[in-house]
Amino acid sequence: MTTFVEECRREWKRLGVPDLMADEMANDLEADLAEADADGVSAAEILGESDPRRFARTWASERG
Repeated sequence: MTTFVEECRREWKRLGVPDLMADEMANDLEADLAEADADGVSAAEILGESDPRRFARTWASERG
């Protein structure tokens, strides 16, 4: 698991995101990053200079 995903998990926990939903989002993020890596695209290219906490808050908000 990447540091970025770990930080997202901590933020989701802090926000009270249910464990099942947080696990699903973390798994999706890890899969997306792994797929990008396999295609030769770095995590930085996908996430940019994104702040993990802001990223996690935004995604949690969008997921409801």
